[in-house]
Amino acid sequence: MVWRAEDPQGAESKKIKHLIVPYTRGLGLDLGCGPWKAWPHFIGVDNFDEWAGFEWRPDVPADCTNLSMFADASLDFVFSSHLLEHIENTEKTLREWWRVIRPDGHLVLYLPHKDFYPNIGEEGSNPDHKHDFLPADIVAIMERVGGWDLVENQDRNGGTEYSFLQVYRKTKGNKHAYPCRMRNPKQKPRCLVIRYGGFGDMIQASSVLPGLKEEGYHIVFNTTPRGHDVIRHDPHVDEFMIQDVDQVPNEELTEYWKALGPEYDRVINLCETIEGTLLAIPGRRNHSMSKRARHVLMDINYLEFTHAVADVPPPYRPHFYATAAERKEAADFRKKIGGAPVIVWTLTGSSIHKAWPWSGDVAAWLVEHTDARILYEGGRDTQVLEIAIAQALVKHFLDIDYEESHPMKLSELLARLKAHFGGNRIFCFSGRRTIRESMAFIDQADMMVGPETGMLNAASMMSVPKVVMLSHSSKVNLTRDWVNTTTIEPVGVDCYPCHRLHYDRAFCPEDEPTGAAACAASIRPERVFKAIMEQLSLRKVA
Repeated sequence: MVWRAEDPQGAESKKIKHLIVPYTRGLGLDLGCGPWKAWPHFIGVDNFDEWAGFEWRPDVPADCTNLSMFADASLDFVFSSHLLEHIENTEKTLREWWRVIRPDGHLVLYLPHKDFYPNIGEEGSNPDHKHDFLPADIVAIMERVGGWDLVENQDRNGGTEYSFLQVYRKTKGNKHAYPCRMRNPKQKPRCLVIRYGGFGDMIQASSVLPGLKEEGYHIVFNTTPRGHDVIRHDPHVDEFMIQDVDQVPNEELTEYWKALGPEYDRVINLCETIEGTLLAIPGRRNHSMSKRARHVLMDINYLEFTHAVADVPPPYRPHFYATAAERKEAADFRKKIGGAPVIVWTLTGSSIHKAWPWSGDVAAWLVEHTDARILYEGGRDTQVLEIAIAQALVKHFLDIDYEESHPMKLSELLARLKAHFGGNRIFCFSGRRTIRESMAFIDQADMMVGPETGMLNAASMMSVPKVVMLSHSSKVNLTRDWVNTTTIEPVGVDCYPCHRLHYDRAFCPEDEPTGAAACAASIRPERVFKAIMEQLSLRKVA
């Protein structure tokens, strides 16, 4: 017996809420939630008969055995904590809960364990219980339901727990798998690596994974869908634990990470390794320090510090792993472009200062003096810059100011340029290709150009020549150890390097003529053009 009468009673979901995060993404139900939903995004369903005197109402006041207000396969998950044992017809109820879950969704059950909690009629038992369950009892019922994989089946009897946790993933067919598949068949020590953030953050975090794998760990990587998209084919990761952005509110992250700790042999939390520590966040003490003080504290290499936090020695091995299909698609597209040099130019990064205002000038010079093809990359919001560049090229080569006299779509501008040059010299892919498609093409590029972006981080240790325009980071921070890289730093601006994160212009001076950050605008186009030409020359010699 594990249950103790003197232990806190009620709110059982609080004991398990942190471990069910990967299985409760999206839209789903907390059945019998009472006044305490496990997570804010859950839809609470309760008849609230037992909660007289509490000033609350569930999101859906209803009997949890009848979910007729929800359509078949309409929800991502159903979660129930210490409820099923109160319901007479277990199988009918489970079938009803199962009905509303879509394929690949999860049924998450947390129930008192027959061996750990007083059985019906015993001293201390709950008089409202209709059943005493063992994990095998639920599995036997679910076998008749069919169509699932049992992805978690845990006895939970540590601390104040006296329960078991089961998670069933709904499959597209009627087959089911039990016992749950071995995710760590050789029973290696388990290491949890936690990293949320942008594309570049994921590439930097990937650097520690080979070393951990060489130490013999089974690696579980906790990230968001955005992060997973970048590293989902990294061969050093054995499992992914994915959670949606803000699924765990920021104020609960510390407790969340603390709760995950006992499940693993080692936990490496890389969140705020760079942001917050080496790049100051507004409102924190290091953000208000003098520029000199920030430089003393934060002029540390990002990869070096990441490895130090992870306690993984060098070498530094950040890498993007493309699939065979992605590499083939990239190679096929390169063949269509032809044999001329291809410059992949990333126009913007994730912050307002990571946009360089002179791209159109350099593009005009490159088209005029080389046979290079320029391939622009970026997010959907970068398309406005592609239009500005195409307008500048049309004005430069055709002497037509379409921006003022006759605004044209990007496709029309590019068609005019193609006709003038007798072929495509400019390719615009911002918002039109996934980050994986863009990164997979790095191998096919003759050069990479851009500000501090995930794309440049992905190319950092590759032989492809790179020209990088810095903004809030120093050369020591970012490119000190990069291969075949020309680093161009701002000049003549007092703010550089600021070692700060920027979400608006509050602490990032603006260059009025261009509207860009002062640091970015201070890097004149002549410097970038010269660096590109020197790198292209080296490429030809190689």
